[in-house]
Amino acid sequence: MSAQRGCSVSDLVCVVVLVLLADSARGQSFSWNAASGALMVEPIADFYSCSLEEDMTVYPDEGACRAMCQAGSCVQQFDRVQLVDKMEAMETKMVDPGLRVHETLEIAVEASMVQVSFEPGLPIGMTAEADGADKLTLSWTPQVGQQGYLHEVVLVSGAAGSETMLKIQVPVLPEATHWVSPAEGASLEATVGLPAHVTFACVSNYAIEVTLGPLPPGMAVRMAPPQRTITDGAASPSAPVSGVLDFTAGHGQEGRSWDVCFACQSTVLRAPQHRCVHVSVALCRYSTQPGDSLLSLTRAFHHSNNWRRLWNANAGLVADPERVLAHGTVLAVGPRYTVQAGDSLASVAGRFDTTVRNLLAMNPFIADEQLVMAGAELCVTACTSKPNPSLDERYSY
Repeated sequence: MSAQRGCSVSDLVCVVVLVLLADSARGQSFSWNAASGALMVEPIADFYSCSLEEDMTVYPDEGACRAMCQAGSCVQQFDRVQLVDKMEAMETKMVDPGLRVHETLEIAVEASMVQVSFEPGLPIGMTAEADGADKLTLSWTPQVGQQGYLHEVVLVSGAAGSETMLKIQVPVLPEATHWVSPAEGASLEATVGLPAHVTFACVSNYAIEVTLGPLPPGMAVRMAPPQRTITDGAASPSAPVSGVLDFTAGHGQEGRSWDVCFACQSTVLRAPQHRCVHVSVALCRYSTQPGDSLLSLTRAFHHSNNWRRLWNANAGLVADPERVLAHGTVLAVGPRYTVQAGDSLASVAGRFDTTVRNLLAMNPFIADEQLVMAGAELCVTACTSKPNPSLDERYSY
């Protein structure tokens, strides 16, 4: 007879797992000497359990049970009420560090007339193979649906009336996946021409993968090589998945924004944890590229030769339209204007001595010029009292 035995809230028995990260249990073997009661297994860190069953009530309700478990006061009470009455002086061992779904555990037992107790039987999927009367091998690979439970098997050694019993508890760990970075609600404001980066990292007690949704133009992902972390001499159970999201905004993306979302999930249990970053591109800002000058940028952004507009918006620049600007200099392409009630693109263009076409080019996020609402911010061309250099033959059209 096989039965899945475990402790969960739904069974009115609460189990709190405080430490989930541990090395793989794959392929471990243990031996039990019935005479000495020795089984080479150390208990997993901080498992608590307590009973709420009606015939052995210890705590008045689930909340009180959890409170006592978290205070570390319920394990002995649970053992005294449930175990001593049924199986006197039975030793209990817990497999450390527990199993993950699809990991395999083998326990080699050598004891006189050893066998598996009928109650509680074997967890679903566990096999017991006998090699004579005094050797038994338990083998088990938990499957999806068995995680989050504390599974039990009881071994009996010796003749009737003088049996020695050992209960082995095998926790199958639930998935514990979380994002290290980016932080919840993270945002990134990029400047045209200036590389920007967002780092991401996800960790779990299971092997994991990270997937991303659609990326805007200019955005790419660099994955870091997998590397298991070492804490107190023990390696983490699986390598964190991490990398960098690189974004260099281009001209034509000013004022646009996107929510770039990641999904991190185990390759076994498939319970994705999502994290999103709000990415936007600043208006009226540009990071210079090699060869840029006031004149070349004025022609690119303002569609004119009046380089004094751009010079006027950036204090400290040398008044030389053909001088090559230092690479990576962040310039204000123009001032920002807050749309007022009654404004239209035509009226704003007239106020700043430019055209609707030029306003649309400097504000590519505008999908419909008729839908520009009061309170919206626009990038406009800077004003200057100097004459248009197009009248000077050096900068003629």
